[in-house]
Amino acid sequence: MGLLDKLKSKVGDAMEKSMVKNLQGDSKAAYEKEKAKQVAENVDLASAQVSAKEDLQTRRVAATKAEMKNPDILLRKIGVIDENNIWIGGFANFKTKQNPIFANLLSGNKNLRILSLANGTFYLSRFEKGLFYAYKTFVLEQVQSCKIEGLINKSIRIKLNDGAAYSVAITENKDKIEDLRKVLKK
Repeated sequence: MGLLDKLKSKVGDAMEKSMVKNLQGDSKAAYEKEKAKQVAENVDLASAQVSAKEDLQTRRVAATKAEMKNPDILLRKIGVIDENNIWIGGFANFKTKQNPIFANLLSGNKNLRILSLANGTFYLSRFEKGLFYAYKTFVLEQVQSCKIEGLINKSIRIKLNDGAAYSVAITENKDKIEDLRKVLKK
């Protein structure tokens, strides 16, 4: 938050306080009702964010190098895929001058990023320091844009409403790309 944002916030708060002092009767009751509604919405939003973080904390499991070769089993262990088995995996491709598949060839699935779908919720998962875990969740309504590109080497780029972006060159479970595209295009 920049200096101007802080100044704007303080001026806005001061104006609101002076306005509230001048309110009387029905207008004051309506203002207090609206303010209570805003506070309740903020509390609901905060509790939803806390429960989402707690949900992610439960979606982690220790993984060995042998288990990393079959992500399907690990995805089922942490509960981020359902009976439709829709998931794709690949390597991050934000660097434009580097082939992500070749760059990660010797690392095995250690740098694999996985996008999976379970019961209407999308999960982003990865391996790190002997753990396999989901690190972000989102629902279809939070997707701002989605692009699946490439004829031979497919890649996916998903941009969320909060500005976060997920981009990978798809190397694992390529046969589920069309199923994922159908879900994302709804």
